[in-house]
Amino acid sequence: MRRAVHLGRACAALLFSLLLPLAGSFILPTTRSLAARVRQPAWRAAAPAPPQTALTPWEDVEADASPSRASPRGRRKAAEPTPSSDPIMWYMESISSRRMLTQEQEIELAREMRRADALRAKQQELERSLGRVPTAEETSAALCLAPAELEQQLRRGEAAREQMLESNLRLVVWIAKRYTNKGILMEDLIQEGNLGLIRATDLFDPERKLRFATYATHWIRQGVTRALACQSRTIRLPVYVHDFLMRLKQARAVLTAQLGRSATEEELAEAIGVNVTRVRDAATLPTTVSLDLPLSKQDGSTGTLVDLVRSSKPEPAELCDVSALRSELELLLKLELPTVERDMLRLIYGLDDGTPKSRVKVATMLNITRSRAARLEKNAMARLRTPSSKARLEDFLDLHV
Repeated sequence: MRRAVHLGRACAALLFSLLLPLAGSFILPTTRSLAARVRQPAWRAAAPAPPQTALTPWEDVEADASPSRASPRGRRKAAEPTPSSDPIMWYMESISSRRMLTQEQEIELAREMRRADALRAKQQELERSLGRVPTAEETSAALCLAPAELEQQLRRGEAAREQMLESNLRLVVWIAKRYTNKGILMEDLIQEGNLGLIRATDLFDPERKLRFATYATHWIRQGVTRALACQSRTIRLPVYVHDFLMRLKQARAVLTAQLGRSATEEELAEAIGVNVTRVRDAATLPTTVSLDLPLSKQDGSTGTLVDLVRSSKPEPAELCDVSALRSELELLLKLELPTVERDMLRLIYGLDDGTPKSRVKVATMLNITRSRAARLEKNAMARLRTPSSKARLEDFLDLHV
């Protein structure tokens, strides 16, 4: 990679020397100094970019779009969010129409689900005992239900499960909001919370007379925290280590608020009931930042961290341009110059190894005098500065290496 960069600079130096000659100078100019001499015409100057307005956060958009706050006259209808433009806003509006359930409704729906689950368990037990899929008549006889009634109860159980899930989707969003800006997108947090909600629906016991939201909160929070432990870090930590770091962070925040200063390691260890060695070891855990971390810019646009990190290596497109320039120069030198003049330019500008050499060293290598080397270089540059040769190289003037 480094050799390609040096060769590209050598080719660019020869290119600028041909197209932008410096009269009376026998010192090899660098690529950057020669490129700085190029003056862009006034008619090609870029026009100033128009000012961009800042984007409104989706919370403000939702508040401004509410009918209760909008004026009846002159009200402009806001564009409805779509899954591609604003997935969070679109999801919030799609679940806002789901009404909450009362405790009696939750118990009744849970009983419907448990009855359907019991019927499926008996069907699976019958299939294992027979060693094959039972027929409808065998299933009806074993369950003491008509086929139509059995199908109806199974469908009622599925409908009850779906209604229970849809009525508690807002609870998932409410819990997921508390874990934002911790390494996982809001969409992924909601998805993991929904998986926890499904788990809570399968395990909820209606006979305990609990509100489903109270029971489901544990499973939703567990799904979100497990996702943070497994996905928020490039180097994954065990779940118990992640839980310990969360407890340590909460204890540090509480002690800082109470003491008015940063808590010491001994105070943190006493607050969470662990040895001070564990607190010290937690500070040595590896931390990484992904280059794909999403960032918000001041103009409202979004990007990633890789857009802000400057790379010292050339882009693949630049390497292709350098390769094309080198091929064009090799062909031009072979067609226009004799062997001695061609070898002299290759040594002076370092077209072979990327290392330019002085005129004195080149004259010594070719066993000629310095005045003879200067005349050969002058004749070679004059041959290459013909209009036909310049036309073949003018497309590479914008190359930066």
